[in-house]
Amino acid sequence: MTSQMPTTDAEHMTHEPGTPSITVGCQTYYAFSAKVTWQTAMDHCISLNMELAIVNKGSLSRAIRDFLNNGNFDGHVKGYWIGLHDRNVEGNYEWLNGEDFVWTNWAKNQPSNATKKSPDGQDCVKMW
Repeated sequence: MTSQMPTTDAEHMTHEPGTPSITVGCQTYYAFSAKVTWQTAMDHCISLNMELAIVNKGSLSRAIRDFLNNGNFDGHVKGYWIGLHDRNVEGNYEWLNGEDFVWTNWAKNQPSNATKKSPDGQDCVKMW
């Protein structure tokens, strides 16, 4: 999401004191632990004048992953939405801010475009 971290129950989607966050460089990233769709997460970020995180460098990815994996702030969340998608053209990933998509660090067998939850497959990216 503002570069602020994404979510993934709307009752947890507020930006209040105590919301888990990490600052990397001059950007602060917040972790919202609500289980929502990518679109809802994006809309929520916009309502807070933020954006889903643009995680486009290895050092930033490592810092955020360490924060998410070691934070112990919500162990039941399975990934956090980031500002990357292929909703316009399948397989053509785009950052929400229009930045070129050149750095990747996909998990093994990803992207998979799994169709378990939707027959159309996956179009939005989570970080875990």
